[in-house]
Amino acid sequence: MTEPRHIIIDCDPGIDDAVALMLATASPALDLVAVTAVHGNKPISTTVANARRILDLVGADDIPVYQGAARPLLLDAVPDNDYYGADGLGDVGLPPASREPDPGIAAEKLVEIVMAAPEKSITVCPIGPMTNLALAMRLESRFAGRLAGICAMGGDFGHGPKEEFNVRTDPAAVDIVLQSGAPLTLVPYDVTRTLHADEATLSTLAASGDRRGEAVAAMERQRNPVGSALHDPCAIAALIDPGLVTSERGTIRIEWRDPQGEGITEFEPSADGPHTLVRGVDHGRLMALLIALLTERA
Repeated sequence: MTEPRHIIIDCDPGIDDAVALMLATASPALDLVAVTAVHGNKPISTTVANARRILDLVGADDIPVYQGAARPLLLDAVPDNDYYGADGLGDVGLPPASREPDPGIAAEKLVEIVMAAPEKSITVCPIGPMTNLALAMRLESRFAGRLAGICAMGGDFGHGPKEEFNVRTDPAAVDIVLQSGAPLTLVPYDVTRTLHADEATLSTLAASGDRRGEAVAAMERQRNPVGSALHDPCAIAALIDPGLVTSERGTIRIEWRDPQGEGITEFEPSADGPHTLVRGVDHGRLMALLIALLTERA
């Protein structure tokens, strides 16, 4: 049996972050070493509590959760909003977090965990603003070189210059990560925006008798009756089942200095480029993965 890929998820839960965490804890292909929380969909006090709430739900409360940055590197914090409900998880009645975050600051714990692990053994998955990851790279110059890779969700490479929430929130941090030299795969918004859980999948999850599937169906339907887009889960699904995505090599750049274009991403294809940009996700295969991993009784 192949050894699971060791990962750290850096997130700002968020309904789609919650689904991503559930997939990571359910898949035998992944070993979730730690979770770090960052500002983003909600303020840091909420996102770190929500990460713990999801791990409690799936019976993975032994996985450490570390609190991270409360604001971007250079910009003001994003105002609080109820895009994913007042609690950030669809207001579907999930219990409060069972305990406080684990001791330690997220960026410092990222460095500590990666530097203590065998070289190239840990993949970091930033599925929110990249502030924590950028800070870790600034704290330890060897950090990026020790990573097995980075698999992130963010950016928009559709027609015309566009911004996407994760990268727009802290574009300076994204620039640090892109230029770090760490192998990076990016799953962008122009791909994920079309990937809604279909009604058949949501019905199967809701009727599964599994608290994970039931919670996902309830949260997804709260955001949209036919399911919220599965942005962040696509980054985790790409690690679980690499055949689920098609991708292209090249160089990704972000504007972070010009206020008029702040957060706009560009891609230059090249066979020897340092980055991998996901160009497509197999929707049917993604739905099958959700059902397979979230409908076994936990």
